[in-house]
Amino acid sequence: MPISSACAGELRIGPTWQHIKASVETGSPLLPTVSENSAGMAVRLVGDHLDHAWFARDGHRTHLTA
Repeated sequence: MPISSACAGELRIGPTWQHIKASVETGSPLLPTVSENSAGMAVRLVGDHLDHAWFARDGHRTHLTA
């Protein structure tokens, strides 16, 4: 039974951190090897206006990430 609903959405805001490690496997050995930590804020907005969760025939879904 298809369920029709109004536009639903979700907003997430929070901290993010990651460890970055880059090295040269092919190419010039003169390029540097990098190993550092990165941190900041992340924002994610999801909007959903589909007519059915599993077999949608109409509507749209939007993901915005920053």
